[in-house]
Amino acid sequence: MPQSGRLKQTAIIQAKRRHWEEQEHKLSHLAKYGRSLVTFTRYCLKIKQREELRQLRGEARRRREKRPRFATWLHSYGIALQAE
Repeated sequence: MPQSGRLKQTAIIQAKRRHWEEQEHKLSHLAKYGRSLVTFTRYCLKIKQREELRQLRGEARRRREKRPRFATWLHSYGIALQAE
């Protein structure tokens, strides 16, 4: 494994460990306020941590490919039928 890849891997491992500790600390303090708040906080932390890991890995955010609208499809389909 190249040196830069090894450094990136150790940074990711350290970030995961830090994320786990942060989650344990924050969620244990919020437990007295109820399960719904703990669930919401866990969700928010997960999104934040996922974004941080994505930046460490150097990945671009994936976007969904948009589907064509029905009117566009119908128009192109109709033109294909008229050509026959």
